[in-house]
Amino acid sequence: MVARDNSHSHHLLALSEMLAHIFEFLRYNKYDLWSCSLVNKQWLTIVNPVLWRNPTFSSKRSIKAFQRAILENKEIAKLVIELNTDRYKRHEIHPLAELTAHLPCLEHIHFSAAHYTSILPYKREASSLTSLKGIQYLEISPKDIGWRSLMMVLINSPHLEKLGLLINGDLHLTLDTIPLDFPCLSALSSLDLQYFPQSASSEFFQRLFSFMPNLRRLKLYSFFISSDIVKVISQHCHHLEALHLISAFMPDDITAHKIFDYISTNQFRQNLREFWLNLVNYTQYIGALDIPCELMNRFCDTLSHVDELQLCGITFNHGTMRYFASNISKNLRSFKLSKVYCRDIQGVFSTQVWDTLFHRCGDQLEHLAIEYLELPPTIGEIIAHRCVNLRSLCFRYTTVSDDSILNITRALGGKLQHLELRNTSLSTAGLNSVFSHCQRLEYLDVGDRLTRPTIGENFFREFILRCGDLLSHISLIDCCITNSHVDCIAQVCWNLHVFKLANQPALSDDGINRLLKRCRRLESLQILQEPHVSNGLTIETITRNVPRWVEATLDPYAWARTVVD
Repeated sequence: MVARDNSHSHHLLALSEMLAHIFEFLRYNKYDLWSCSLVNKQWLTIVNPVLWRNPTFSSKRSIKAFQRAILENKEIAKLVIELNTDRYKRHEIHPLAELTAHLPCLEHIHFSAAHYTSILPYKREASSLTSLKGIQYLEISPKDIGWRSLMMVLINSPHLEKLGLLINGDLHLTLDTIPLDFPCLSALSSLDLQYFPQSASSEFFQRLFSFMPNLRRLKLYSFFISSDIVKVISQHCHHLEALHLISAFMPDDITAHKIFDYISTNQFRQNLREFWLNLVNYTQYIGALDIPCELMNRFCDTLSHVDELQLCGITFNHGTMRYFASNISKNLRSFKLSKVYCRDIQGVFSTQVWDTLFHRCGDQLEHLAIEYLELPPTIGEIIAHRCVNLRSLCFRYTTVSDDSILNITRALGGKLQHLELRNTSLSTAGLNSVFSHCQRLEYLDVGDRLTRPTIGENFFREFILRCGDLLSHISLIDCCITNSHVDCIAQVCWNLHVFKLANQPALSDDGINRLLKRCRRLESLQILQEPHVSNGLTIETITRNVPRWVEATLDPYAWARTVVD
């Protein structure tokens, strides 16, 4: 009898494991997991709890099934730890938001910038907020949910570690916005403020940071970041390890001087490991921003310990660039330069400067991106020789010769996992060198609007056979391809999640439809067709065949976000 019981238990365990694998497969392939698993309530006790930790939905029906299960089974409700709604439409987020009051162990909530909502935390009782550790991209709006409601959420969330806010509208953020009896958020280590108004006062930020003594990561994005706010950050955020300052406009030299000065004299200099400074000001290309050499050199000294660095919209002369290259952090693992202006007559940093820079940081460098910047013809040889551990490389809107691409892919093709070559005067020869030498690519984005390189079928087929099972992202915008190229992708790239095309007159509906049928993990399909380019694709036909779990951008004129349900 005992033996029979043991055998019965063994079969139940085997059945449970088999069902868990089936449900995991369904979930990963974007099928309607919740509608399948909730048909029989007894299945709730069999499904692996890991599936409930961060649930995935593919339709309204699955969301309703999830709601029913949560309301009927409190034990199941306790298994939900994360809720990520960045793939759903706004009207689908609302029922999930209402449901969060019944998820007592929910710790992390994440919205996307496109589909943010202001409902979620405010519908919960105060006692249900205590478990929250992360809220990302929560909308704050004077017309809907304002700062006062946010204060209530923060007061009742003592364990909150990460907070991201999207400010929609002109909120008046002043010293009186934060009450004096506001509790200290000692657990908060990460703050992300998106689109905060230009009218936000420095006194507001000073009081805000005083209640966040252990802040480690700070990201500020606005159309204008004043020098007074940067001064407050430098004086009151002593433990910062990551600082992202992203401003759409830099109006004058005086403000720029102050920002560079405050960053150079900050209190967190030794702790800083990640720094972004993006000043997207197009007038800099005619020399509007002029930072003195001494100040720029002090600014460069501040960055001597960082692991990740992004600079956008900065002006160097040849002397300050040489100093920067000679003193850049030796520990640098991720480096991005974009829209950097050279004030010298030739407008190009010399080969010696680039060689000095990569000689100092190249051994540790894993991620490199260069955009909107003139490069010397030998840049490929320098990168191939100095950056021996590079795994991710991005060139966008800059000129890179075929020889440079050949040198890089020949030396690093066995290590590169991420490659972007967009609008770099890419030729067919350069493209073929990518397909010939890269062996581990997971992310491929190539194309050029002017040259429109043709993809050789033999080179491409060999490349897909070699890397196809690794590729999750393929973008062939402004490359000439045919149905045979797409068929090759459909046959081999079973792990493909994102596929992007543009201006493909030789491609037909049949090719795309075959890809949609075979690539069952596809999450995003983007097709752009400009009016002046002949088109073999019928957007209406493709739209009817797109599965509901695929986010499709199918616009004959411009990129537009359209979710096909």
